[in-house]
Amino acid sequence: MHFLKLAEKLPKFFSTKDVQSILSIQKDSARVLCARYTKKGIFLRLKRDLYVFKQVFLHLDHDDFFHLSSLIQTHTYISFTSALAYHGVLPGLPHYTEAVSFQRSMEKQVGHLTWKYHHLPKKLFFSYQKETNSTIATPEKALLDLLYLYSLGRYYIDLRRINLEALSFEKLLELSRRFPPRTQKLLSRLYTRSKKGLK
Repeated sequence: MHFLKLAEKLPKFFSTKDVQSILSIQKDSARVLCARYTKKGIFLRLKRDLYVFKQVFLHLDHDDFFHLSSLIQTHTYISFTSALAYHGVLPGLPHYTEAVSFQRSMEKQVGHLTWKYHHLPKKLFFSYQKETNSTIATPEKALLDLLYLYSLGRYYIDLRRINLEALSFEKLLELSRRFPPRTQKLLSRLYTRSKKGLK
């Protein structure tokens, strides 16, 4: 009975407070129920007091992955290869979701899905846009975030995979002024190599 009522009324991602409200039970009882359902494999625990039905989790799409990124760790936005692929600047979709965090770098794995959070200074939190359930870097900002870590030796990708023609060089130049000189130099080298047709 509880299962059917919860399956019908719970939001896609929920807390013990949601369970408590729907079933009109005490907080401790809701915690026990969530723990029991998690042990049985009915719920998946995404982080402390954040759950999803396992069957729902198995059918999440990329919009859900992006939304979950901000629920698992707050004060973040989607960037790097995830944002570049979303904007069509990078072919294919990575098998993980990447985001920027000014709190700390971390990696979170739930089931077959992985979220990677890369730390950037808070002063570099700009030029992102609000989508339906998530916040995503503009394509130019996603590239600069990537180049920033790349220049520090904290990130690797074959830069030749990035479709530079899909980006606004003017916007890149404008945004890059807020990044350190080594990021700006890497951007310049990337475009110089591209124009020369070097592989």
